[in-house]
Amino acid sequence: MDKSVLLNIKRFRAKLTRDPQQKVYAPLAENYRRVGLTEDAVDTCESGLEIYPGYLLCREVLGRIYFRVGRLEDARRELEAVHAVVKDNVELARVLAKLYLELGEKDLARPLLEFVLGKDPFDDEMRNLLAGLDRPAPAPDDESEADLFEKIDRPMRVFELEALLAEPEEEPGEAPSREKRSSATDAMLDSLEGVEDLIESRADDIMASIAGEDGDRPKRARKERHDIYFGKEKELRGAAVLAQAHMEIHLLEEAMNLLTKIRRELGDEDDGDYLQLESRLRNALIKRRTISNAWKTWN
Repeated sequence: MDKSVLLNIKRFRAKLTRDPQQKVYAPLAENYRRVGLTEDAVDTCESGLEIYPGYLLCREVLGRIYFRVGRLEDARRELEAVHAVVKDNVELARVLAKLYLELGEKDLARPLLEFVLGKDPFDDEMRNLLAGLDRPAPAPDDESEADLFEKIDRPMRVFELEALLAEPEEEPGEAPSREKRSSATDAMLDSLEGVEDLIESRADDIMASIAGEDGDRPKRARKERHDIYFGKEKELRGAAVLAQAHMEIHLLEEAMNLLTKIRRELGDEDDGDYLQLESRLRNALIKRRTISNAWKTWN
């Protein structure tokens, strides 16, 4: 993390303290997001939009944050408002296309994907997403005949973190150590290794054992193959939630360490702005660590 991010937060906050009418809400929110202060970023954008409802950059930053934390309808509202005015922004088209795919709005995603690829033919992510739109859908009246991987209609995303990271009614206990968090993550990822190999192996064994038998058995075999995969889907989504929380914890810890270094270098260890920022980082870190409690609901 570049220390300029923390210095920018202090600079933009100082400007708003002197004059709340200054249009620095969007860059302040973006810098908050970069250090893991998601809630502060949302609050900053909302404050800016109360003063300047037509502040498109602020609305775009807010939409991107909503999308990242899983508030898809809120993200749609903000990003569509920007896209209605700014039609030729490639990065905006990219995120809006991915949002539509998350919402299952394939017809709305397609022209945006095509627009991005027209501007950047080497965008492999957008090309793969566009190719995925043309895969045949599974037959709704016979799920056992559907291909395993065609059952997933849209990309897998982390569940909305705000509900999982909500403040508990009681004060959280001692936060788990870095070693415990790392061990829990490693154990979960290890358990997911080879899932596809397991599926294929079980499917091959089943199909081999029923070779030459009645025609209904292959359907049941495919159904069992499907159940093996989707039995792991919950674990996979849970691991993604945990991984995202750990990523944000790492960001916040890095920001706190860097902030301490900056204060020492500048001789501003008692600076009120830095102390307030440190308090925000610490509170956000405690909140993210409560993910260990939310994780119990997955098991």
